[in-house]
Amino acid sequence: MYKPYLYDRTPSLPTFVKVRWGGLAQAIDFYADFTRGLYWIRGVGIVSVGQFISLAGSGTEYAVNSSGVLEAFATTVPAIQSGMGFQIFEGRTNLVLQSQTFDNASWTKGATTVSADATTAPDGTSTADKIVEASGTSVHEIYRAYTVTAAAYTWSVYAKAGERTWIWINAAEGGTAKMTYFNLATGAVGTNAAGSTASIQALGDGWYRCVVTRTMVGTSSYMDVGLASADNTSSYAGDTSKGAYLWGAQLELGSFASPYIPTTTGSAARGARVPSIIGQAANVFLGAKSIYAQTNAIAGGSSSRVVEWSGGAQNLSINPTTTVRTSNAANDADATLGSGASTSRVKAAFGFDATSLTSRGNAGTIATSANAMGTLTGTAYLGNRADGLRALNGRLEEIAVSTRVKGLFDGSTA
Repeated sequence: MYKPYLYDRTPSLPTFVKVRWGGLAQAIDFYADFTRGLYWIRGVGIVSVGQFISLAGSGTEYAVNSSGVLEAFATTVPAIQSGMGFQIFEGRTNLVLQSQTFDNASWTKGATTVSADATTAPDGTSTADKIVEASGTSVHEIYRAYTVTAAAYTWSVYAKAGERTWIWINAAEGGTAKMTYFNLATGAVGTNAAGSTASIQALGDGWYRCVVTRTMVGTSSYMDVGLASADNTSSYAGDTSKGAYLWGAQLELGSFASPYIPTTTGSAARGARVPSIIGQAANVFLGAKSIYAQTNAIAGGSSSRVVEWSGGAQNLSINPTTTVRTSNAANDADATLGSGASTSRVKAAFGFDATSLTSRGNAGTIATSANAMGTLTGTAYLGNRADGLRALNGRLEEIAVSTRVKGLFDGSTA
């Protein structure tokens, strides 16, 4: 059992813990600020990420940094970026082949030509292609056919304005077009097909990620992207001097866009990122009574984990836009968020001991369940659970743990 009094004397609390937590600092045993790269464990001192996190997963993970550039992270390297936090997502598969080589013969060109490697891509490489109109009145597009099932799918592509400032994505159901338009000059979604949801995310250097999600009825579809002369105008007289830039097409099973997965001759998968707590920090988490977490940009999914303990499946989670939860795996304390949404910051406080469970989110009402948490055993997982199926699907900005006081952070969720 973790005994915090054995570690109270040295080293002293660092300034960044005192400044952040004020009078609460003396009761904190672990603190991580992933946005500033500041980490501390009582009894150990200031540490590096590798001293308290071990990361499992597969495939390269891309994350957008504070400058709007996509960075690639290898399998065992946590996707932690200054000013952004720790990105943790579930596993996905990109069904689109040749996802950034639109000049490849496997892409059908409809009244278009493709100029390969025409400009700098969102990841800083010279791999973005330019899609140029052919002359004549037509639909100007590139596409590939795919088979889909009766489920939610998400289409996405990175796009940058050239002479044309509008593009569209067609989430077709069989032969029926379901088109969504995107304005690359203003960063806005235009006309959107009924039944589709759409968003546009700004990166750097004029790039946007254009996203469409649609629940399919189980039929054929396409990764179909085209140029437009204006909103809701797909067929028009082409001009061979006009086009736009594309990179990184993705079609995936799921109700939101996950980080980009590059492909070549076949589909490609990125495994879920599963961070486990190791070293002295593991003992702190097993002795925890209060945990504070700040998350941002949660993309989707229910019961997105903040922490889960493998021994008894006790967990702390966030349901985007609705609640935060402290659970002993059989009983829950569900607190309604005071404010915030799935695309915004959630500040959550969790408390638990042998008598009750408490939760609070975004300065909402404190929820209480008169049930014991039970002894915490096994491995503590951060932002996911062991099987990778309850990922945070967003960014963890900071987390603090106290083994001393239950409900320590209840006043810190505003």
